[in-house]
Amino acid sequence: MTKSSAEGWLRHIVVVGTALALIGGCSSSSKGVTPGAPTRTQPPPPVSGFVDASFRAKVAAACKTAGNALHAAGSFPFPNFDPQHPVVKDLPAIGRYEAKTVPALQAWRTALHALGQPASGSAAWKTFLAAVDQNVTSDIAQEQAALRSNSAAFTQTYQDLTSHSPGDAQAAAAIGLPNCNPGNPS
Repeated sequence: MTKSSAEGWLRHIVVVGTALALIGGCSSSSKGVTPGAPTRTQPPPPVSGFVDASFRAKVAAACKTAGNALHAAGSFPFPNFDPQHPVVKDLPAIGRYEAKTVPALQAWRTALHALGQPASGSAAWKTFLAAVDQNVTSDIAQEQAALRSNSAAFTQTYQDLTSHSPGDAQAAAAIGLPNCNPGNPS
């Protein structure tokens, strides 16, 4: 795994399902279902129509807060880690690291849901929230798989998150905040 792909994966594993407003992005696929791993469904294609500007500003603020909290967790401790072929002995330490990020993801999801409905773009907002919910659920499952040293479930969650990244990017763009992307944050 190259340093840049490891860094891209690092950003994804740490905050897949999260967003960093106005910062940038990276990227984050799914065959058989591993018992215990969440099953995600692809959100429907987003309906065009940005959410209203004042609502969008509130969403951007929530994304920025989450991004700051995730950055505060520090750098991923295994720069050469390959999520497609995890070294089982590394998984508990990875799970402990992810345990520092999951509360920020959960707080982000809660803050977004607390915003209610926008004055415009409600269909796109609903799609975006579904993507956030799926990503946070998968991030939690990935943390738990790592803590249990379950490499198959860990890889499944990685593949799951990766396969939904394009839809997540579309959902964020559809609300008018492409850098507040639940599946493709920085």
